[in-house]
Amino acid sequence: MLDWPADTELVGLIFELNPRAADYLYAQYTIGLHAWFLDQVRQTDPELSAYLHDGESEKPFTISGLEGSLLTSGKEFQLHEDETYRWYVTALSSRVVAWMIEWRKHLPAEVELRNAPLEIRSCEIALPPTTYQALYEADFPSPASISLSFTSPTSFRRKGYHLPLPWPVNVFHSYSRRWNDFSQMPVDQEAFLEWVDEKVLITRHKLESAKVAAGKKGMVTGFTGSVEYRLVREATAHSEFERLFYTLGKFAPY
Repeated sequence: MLDWPADTELVGLIFELNPRAADYLYAQYTIGLHAWFLDQVRQTDPELSAYLHDGESEKPFTISGLEGSLLTSGKEFQLHEDETYRWYVTALSSRVVAWMIEWRKHLPAEVELRNAPLEIRSCEIALPPTTYQALYEADFPSPASISLSFTSPTSFRRKGYHLPLPWPVNVFHSYSRRWNDFSQMPVDQEAFLEWVDEKVLITRHKLESAKVAAGKKGMVTGFTGSVEYRLVREATAHSEFERLFYTLGKFAPY
């Protein structure tokens, strides 16, 4: 039974999915996952659906790509019929959380992707229900570092080019933008990112190159793997940004 407190603002679900056959996925299949999820919202809550379709730069939910063995075949990916794939969906606002509470009680039998339906085998909590305030007020980690994992192929944009590396400014730009949109505790993003550029070090990483779909550009080089960030000693002089740094480390998996 999936359940969470009434004041929950963030929660993450993990689905286990099985393909019906060794079907092929087009390179930008995550667009199909996104469309399927939005259609699920439309069927049960048209008002929320309209809100999610508006022009906001950030949406109060995230979806992952499929985690599992995908064979690259030209510009497509081939599913393995006997493989169980993992798919993550997270809610970033209380409104979406409330919808997800009801949705997961009446899940459909499958995720309908173009030419590649996926049977829903299970749905469990992957990231614990919490609030933005709770994330912000949590104790600093010990040791004082942030470790992040990128299980889906990821690529950033830097100075007009694709960057297949978890460069601190790019990583924390994404998280801080989302934080400002949904936490109701906004920060000066430009000043924070300048601080990140000067005070955050990469102390450990284990990365592999991977292909990722990039719109009209087709497939570009991205990365998967893990990275560890630490602060230089003098970073503690700015206590607000220090706390935000560790807060975003806890926010990142959502």
